[in-house]
Amino acid sequence: MKIKTIIINSIIPFIFSIIFIGNLFSQSTILNGGFESGTDISTANWSTHIGSGRTSDISNSGNYSMLCHNWYSYAEGQCVNGIVQTPNFQWLKDGGTPFVQKPAYIGGYYKYDTTDTFSNNDSAVVEVYFKKYNNSLQSYDTVAFGIKKLPGTDPAQGFVEFDVPITDLMSGTNPDSIVIRLSSSINGMCDSETTMDCLYFYVDDLIAGFPLGIKTPIFENNAHVWPNPVEDNLNILLNQNIKAIATVMDMNGKEILSKTIGSEHRLDLSFLKLGNYLINLKGDSLNQTHKFVKK
Repeated sequence: MKIKTIIINSIIPFIFSIIFIGNLFSQSTILNGGFESGTDISTANWSTHIGSGRTSDISNSGNYSMLCHNWYSYAEGQCVNGIVQTPNFQWLKDGGTPFVQKPAYIGGYYKYDTTDTFSNNDSAVVEVYFKKYNNSLQSYDTVAFGIKKLPGTDPAQGFVEFDVPITDLMSGTNPDSIVIRLSSSINGMCDSETTMDCLYFYVDDLIAGFPLGIKTPIFENNAHVWPNPVEDNLNILLNQNIKAIATVMDMNGKEILSKTIGSEHRLDLSFLKLGNYLINLKGDSLNQTHKFVKK
């Protein structure tokens, strides 16, 4: 069995109260987009359907990635952030985690593995929807979206970077949640010649990409960091906090740098090697961890 059940740290931030379950992530960050937090048998804030789940078989960074694949040739494998109930699996209605800005794109890394299959290696899809609850209609509006079919990869190439450009449908209206759906096929069917075993679709290191220079606080008590990816200097804006301790870590939680910063700070990260990192900001009524990419 190739797959392991996905689990991530769960977090639900509110304006006036914050419930901590595991590490705290900002609402401009995809919760556990690297799939590193969890256990083998339970899930939190990510849901899987059919032949999908968290796996340690292969990863772009860290120890885990998400694996989606069809069950036989017709049952589509799906991975969706948020809590989605089976068997109905109404992923767009029930899925999603808190998110309050519109990024330029959602990015990440993917890989196909067709070693033990006969698929044409080209059918996986990433869908992203930003929702906002409409009190008048008592339903959700889709305020932005993006869809991308991912082309085939060379098995010897390793993970390949991708991005899903986001189209703004309601200018001036920010979302309150994001739904990300990873599908192992574009129409629920996979091309299988002699066996019923479909391609394995791995995804890792999901991030939200914001335009350079964005400086809009999410909530009054939250901090904001940009740009992401970062080349040299990471900008940090603290709200209602005169100072905080900024700690940069690798994806395993090993401390690389720790220093006290003021309310507006440019953190020199030019010395970091290329890759994925975490930064924790801790101060009065503030404890946030953001994931970023050094390029």
